[in-house]
Amino acid sequence: MKKKGPFLTSKSPNLQPLLEERKALDAELNDTENNQIRQKLSKVNAEIKIMYAQIKRNKWNDLCSSLNTGSSNGKLWRLVKSMGEEQPQMEKCNTIKSNDGKIPQNDIEAANLLGSHYQSISKLDFTRKDRHIKHKASSIVHGCRSSPLDSSTIFSRAFSMQELNTAINESSLNKSPGPDGVHGQMISNLRLPGRVRCLNIINDSWNSGKLPRELRRATVVPVRKPSKEASSPESYRPIALTCIACKIMEKRILKRLNFYLNSHDLLPREQFGFREGHSTTDQVLYICQRVRDAHKSHYGSLL
Repeated sequence: MKKKGPFLTSKSPNLQPLLEERKALDAELNDTENNQIRQKLSKVNAEIKIMYAQIKRNKWNDLCSSLNTGSSNGKLWRLVKSMGEEQPQMEKCNTIKSNDGKIPQNDIEAANLLGSHYQSISKLDFTRKDRHIKHKASSIVHGCRSSPLDSSTIFSRAFSMQELNTAINESSLNKSPGPDGVHGQMISNLRLPGRVRCLNIINDSWNSGKLPRELRRATVVPVRKPSKEASSPESYRPIALTCIACKIMEKRILKRLNFYLNSHDLLPREQFGFREGHSTTDQVLYICQRVRDAHKSHYGSLL
């Protein structure tokens, strides 16, 4: 699929002649102070403003006409957020402060302050009942890992080159890389020997049940939440950047897991989260329809 670059209004073929004319008139006006040239320049600037507004309006109309019932929820949410997002021009503070009001002296102290905050809110308190469930779930996982599997099942079969190519084509390779610094485009441009090497690493990890240490590391980037104070550690959401190669392997494992769960009907029909083709919007519509059906059935029987 060919990716389109960002739309630049100055690249419009209808606007280019006016921009060139304005550039020439501006250069001529700098050489000779002529009122006729100044009037022509003002007229061209007015035409550019009118055409620029028309191009933006046409672009907006094209975007609205492209939206339909098949548009993804992610696309709609991004559009709404971009329309209602306010960009503050001034910040009360651009330095993170500790609980006692101290300001870190350098980036390392600021990172440690954020790390301590994330560590404190990530601790889970287990009750006696929670510990029992934890041990029970752990025993089930270890039992599945040690149970013999047929070589023909999807959980013991090695990944093929076709699966790797499909995962690379379906991945968002323009995302930021992980700690290894390997960009997605580098993996996309690998030739057959490089892809074979990558496939061997994935199959070795899959068959041994062990993930390489480098693939378990992540670069955590704090992103400030909208309309939150910049000096508070609670205003920053941690975003973990993992290795692109690990994401590609996870994508293929997820495909196999989803295939197994759906083919054996192991997921309840009421679950809409984290399922392909299901969303919270579908669940809301389903509940509303059930309420309307019950309302209609109840009052219909009274008539």
